[in-house]
Amino acid sequence: MEKLRKRQGKEGGNCQTKAKRCSVLQTPVCCLLIIALLKDLLRAISVHGLGAVKGCFSYRGLEAVYVQRSQVRICSTMLGSSAEKRKCCANAGELEEAEQCFVEMRRDDCQPNAKTYGKLMEASARVGQAERALHWFRELQANFAPDLDHYNMMAQAFFVSGDLSSGAFWLFTEAPKQGFLPDIVGYNQYLDALSSKGMLQEARDLISKAMEARVTPNLRSYNSLINVSAKSLDPVESALNAFAELEAKMQPDAISYNSVLDAMARAGDVNAAEEWLQKMLQASVQPDVVSCSCLIRAAAPEARGHWLETLRARRAALDIWAYAAVIDACAQVGDSRAAARWHCRAEEERLHPNVVTYNSVINACARRGDSDAAERWLMQMMHERIEPKLITFNSVLKACRQRSDVVSRTFQSAIAECAVRYGILVHSAGSDQFQFSHRCMCPQRQRCAGDRTVDRRAAIAAAGA
Repeated sequence: MEKLRKRQGKEGGNCQTKAKRCSVLQTPVCCLLIIALLKDLLRAISVHGLGAVKGCFSYRGLEAVYVQRSQVRICSTMLGSSAEKRKCCANAGELEEAEQCFVEMRRDDCQPNAKTYGKLMEASARVGQAERALHWFRELQANFAPDLDHYNMMAQAFFVSGDLSSGAFWLFTEAPKQGFLPDIVGYNQYLDALSSKGMLQEARDLISKAMEARVTPNLRSYNSLINVSAKSLDPVESALNAFAELEAKMQPDAISYNSVLDAMARAGDVNAAEEWLQKMLQASVQPDVVSCSCLIRAAAPEARGHWLETLRARRAALDIWAYAAVIDACAQVGDSRAAARWHCRAEEERLHPNVVTYNSVINACARRGDSDAAERWLMQMMHERIEPKLITFNSVLKACRQRSDVVSRTFQSAIAECAVRYGILVHSAGSDQFQFSHRCMCPQRQRCAGDRTVDRRAAIAAAGA
């Protein structure tokens, strides 16, 4: 009888969980996300064939969509268990959500284990919050024995925050103290950090160090090397040399080819980029949205629109960054109408314009001196809940300064008030003139909550004092 009651209770709990999941799946937001998923799936099938269907229709597949679209709360509700919630939040880099799950877990008298602290460290590392990662490492250390993965997470937290020396200390000093020699995961994290800073020689030295330690570099290692080579003074030659090193050891993938394409885009060599795209196809590597974006960026500004139309006619995979390259080209010559037209085309393709595309259109308006249009695009940007950046407000300010004195003073005051609302520091620059700068320089451009609680009127009054 006791076993029967336990079984019935377990089945009842499962039914409640399933009912909870079904109720979440019936919410309007979730329905829209599922529709978006189906559209993405159809687009993937058109590009990659029916193989794109594999693994999509599952709760795990939906979890990936929620994480990608930053719908972490819906994902957490659907997944149900605290462990899955923490994993979802950690994968999405949502530190606050992961820590809230931990609080709920302790409130329900659930004891954390090493994996619990590991997921909290992972969420901290993804957003470069080294202090929070260290806090959770100490909590882990007080109750459990850390393993190599935890030391790698600590190194990653510092690498993402930009503190390469501290990350290397955790990788090559702290971990070996506990008997953990760096593995390829740690080396690759360090390579990614060096790549982001364009430190080519240091990256080559690190690969040599790994081989001396009998740690074999893998595909990701060489892709990082190609990526950092693309940022050197001679991007094409360096990237091709790194690609040849990779090709001599293993089969390159799309990322490998795209990194070389990026080097050609930086050099503005569209002919070489087109030839490289053909080589990619000959190697049976399917070009993706990154490949097409690189090809468009490689073209001269006046030819980017033509290349985008050509790729669309070929039914190539395009993303918002392909359109961003064309919009930026229009902005460079102050063609605000063409920039707006391409921006609208991106919206028609349901590619969700971002802060980069809006900034380019506003910059085009500023170059033309069209302050009315710049204001409209800023308002539309905020209406779409896209956060303006420092460059956004400076572009609008540049446009409005070409107005008459009376209108300019009024408009600049309104823009200054709006900038304060988004955490931008306002400075006085003479009579009724303003300049903007960053209020804080946080790792990975993290938002500071204190910046958003500033009294707007007081800040503007102080700026004008």
